[in-house]
Amino acid sequence: MIGFQLQIFLIVLTFTFMGYIIHLIRNETIELKYSLLWFCLGLILIILSFFPKIVIYLSQLFGIGLPVNTLYLVAIFFIIIILMSLTIVISKMHRIIIKLTQEISLLKLKVENKNFDSCNEK
Repeated sequence: MIGFQLQIFLIVLTFTFMGYIIHLIRNETIELKYSLLWFCLGLILIILSFFPKIVIYLSQLFGIGLPVNTLYLVAIFFIIIILMSLTIVISKMHRIIIKLTQEISLLKLKVENKNFDSCNEK
């Protein structure tokens, strides 16, 4: 069981984290669709801060010896989800960059051909 002071500290820290995410969205530093995972993480942290016995229950449910190990498992799970979402975004951006590079090359070739044709007509 965690102490009352630590519980209050975790609650304040989590609400500060959520406020920072909202600040990033308002300043358009992060898009809303990418912030949803961070909001889910913040919501879970708030729930675990208010009800720390959930971690003990989950530890017993999954047969994990220490509640701290359950927290590590949950943290690793969220890190994997965030990494997977970032990998998907990077893959989409890579395809878009390749397509844009090809379009720029084709436009550049058209401009060079027009310039060559205009030089030959003189």
